[in-house]
Amino acid sequence: MGACAVDLRGTWNGTNIFARGFGVGVEPRYGVRLRPADASPNNVARQCNLTNIEIDASGTEQTSGVFVDGVQCNLTNIAVKNPKVGVIVAGNAKGSNITNVTVEGHREYGIETSTNAEDTTIVNATLQNADALATAHFRVEGIGTTLIGDNSDDSATQYSVSGTASASFTRMGLNARYNDTVELRQAAAGRASITARGPSTNIDVAIDPKGTGKIRMGT
Repeated sequence: MGACAVDLRGTWNGTNIFARGFGVGVEPRYGVRLRPADASPNNVARQCNLTNIEIDASGTEQTSGVFVDGVQCNLTNIAVKNPKVGVIVAGNAKGSNITNVTVEGHREYGIETSTNAEDTTIVNATLQNADALATAHFRVEGIGTTLIGDNSDDSATQYSVSGTASASFTRMGLNARYNDTVELRQAAAGRASITARGPSTNIDVAIDPKGTGKIRMGT
């Protein structure tokens, strides 16, 4: 098999994609690649919808799972085993939605949003059993990255976030087994609660305004 098991350009709906044995002796090496958004009109992945993707990236040290570099592409139900990087949202990607993704055995990152990637939303990511040399589960360099529901384990550092990406990186609904986080809930009728949850024995709760912003109570 060649450099990429599935190499897409244009607009496609696809399901039940299984890839292994790709990328031997060639570069780049991806199970699924969605073509760059800045390429010629006939070479662009745009508004692709892919579901049920399973990739065994065990071939070489440089083999990765899914490479997204198109416009408004939606990928759901992704499982990647033993990649260099499980899912890469590359620098020309815009408006990517990645839902229900499991990556295990990654050697560098589980999921990476690259510099200049814009407005990526990742929902329900489970990154686990990282290789001992892995840098982090998540590498965030793209702007406007949103993570909803992180179920990753403690086999690697959870997040590596670049300085330029940090101002627009948001996280919600983190798994309190591995992350110190807060729960928003109804404590009783007429009373809402912000409650610290997580593995640490003592957890401070910080409310951090931006710039010269203030914390306001009531009206």
